[in-house]
Amino acid sequence: MELYKHNKEHYDALMKMLETEQRACGIQPPGTGKSFIAFNIAIEHPADRLLWMSPNEYIFSGQMESLKRNCPGDDVSNVAQMTYAAAMARAKDGRELPGGFDWIVLDEFHHCLAPEWGKGVQAALDANPDAKVVGLTATEIRYSDGGRDAAQELFGGKVAFRMSIQEAWFRGILPMPTYITALYQSPSELGELEVRVGDFDGDEDKKDEVNEAYQKLRRQVQQAKGVGEVIAAHLGKADARLIVFCPNAAQLDEIAAKRGEWFGRVNRDIHSYKVHQGNPRGEADYDAFRADESGALKVLYCIDQLNEGVHIAGVDGIVMVRATSSPTIFQQ
Repeated sequence: MELYKHNKEHYDALMKMLETEQRACGIQPPGTGKSFIAFNIAIEHPADRLLWMSPNEYIFSGQMESLKRNCPGDDVSNVAQMTYAAAMARAKDGRELPGGFDWIVLDEFHHCLAPEWGKGVQAALDANPDAKVVGLTATEIRYSDGGRDAAQELFGGKVAFRMSIQEAWFRGILPMPTYITALYQSPSELGELEVRVGDFDGDEDKKDEVNEAYQKLRRQVQQAKGVGEVIAAHLGKADARLIVFCPNAAQLDEIAAKRGEWFGRVNRDIHSYKVHQGNPRGEADYDAFRADESGALKVLYCIDQLNEGVHIAGVDGIVMVRATSSPTIFQQ
């Protein structure tokens, strides 16, 4: 395996730190090939066994596909995979976790601070007390958990390599994305705001000031383009492949029903797929979305399943309908 320059820097730094430490981690943006660092450990140490722990099956299967595509001759049969949820379930049931591993890779290791998943991870570490532990993530801070630093808590601050997403853009490792905003629910929200303005309890001058600001906002909203117009103006590819991130199942169905309104200006022929825990066909839909090479516009509606660590070839854009205050989710 021949690593890209930035991944070689990362790998060498990890190996150097692990000469004297049992645990070390690296922080590198999504899409820059972190998985190849872990695969290289397995390839460079063929007699060792490596346990690869990750948040879900989608991540690991995608990483294996990438390895086979880019390095078809490399053998990683010494790698075993386990999700954090599977480790948690075994720990809860009192079943022993597998031992005998020389290396443990904690992929997207910020998840290891989650209370229940963390128990499974600890059980795996306890079953392999002599294993070298390598952590990989793009986002080590858990903003939704009081800003906890997983690199500090899990690895004692032993960060062998760090690259920001801005550095990846500036070095040309990642393409800089085009980020566009469009109005989705503003008309109904304006109605609610109008009621609140009308109920405003204050002196007349202040009430006039608030009403004037509301009227200005209303005019701007009425003049703004809707989602369908914005997508048509910027997408420019009739057979594009898109992922739409939705907040919940009810809104997924509502948003999917608008596919003609949202995407019809680009292509009236739309193939839609759904991936979420409540969809028994989710895995089949996921595979079909990736395999679809038709001239249709391909749209995958998703809840949580593909938030991070999953890289799908040929995706032309994402539509973030779900609101999030988490910089981790936003960056991933």
